[in-house]
Amino acid sequence: MPLGTPKLRREKSSTRVRLLAVLAVTAAGCALLLHAVTASLYYQMMSVRLQTIDETAVRRGALYLIHDQRKAMREAQAYALDHGISEDEIGFIRTAADGHSIGMALKRKVPRYVATLSVGLPNRIIRVTAWAQVQRAQPPPGMPSAPLLFATR
Repeated sequence: MPLGTPKLRREKSSTRVRLLAVLAVTAAGCALLLHAVTASLYYQMMSVRLQTIDETAVRRGALYLIHDQRKAMREAQAYALDHGISEDEIGFIRTAADGHSIGMALKRKVPRYVATLSVGLPNRIIRVTAWAQVQRAQPPPGMPSAPLLFATR
């Protein structure tokens, strides 16, 4: 009997090792899949957030376009900075030559820890651009001129 016992233990331990290896590989695969899904969600949410900030900033700047183009650009920049955009993330703030439209581009890098091992991430840099244009026609008396917005991603 003593000769059979070590063989039984060896079979039991090799079965445990195989089971643990299968569990480890499965857990690693699930972790990678979860990370890829999370990175994709991060990219989509950040794109929407940046686009919303960009659109609102140029709308706010467009309110000042007719009177002072520099103030319009400062207002758009101030809004973006107040809402979590850093100065190096602002690609440009421009007004058109005719002074009736303002545009702003934002770009943000996806952090390396999010982008690492992320399959299907469209890009490591999120870029958004928005333009607002003041209506050329005069609004009815007593109504402020409202900016029109057109945006591109």
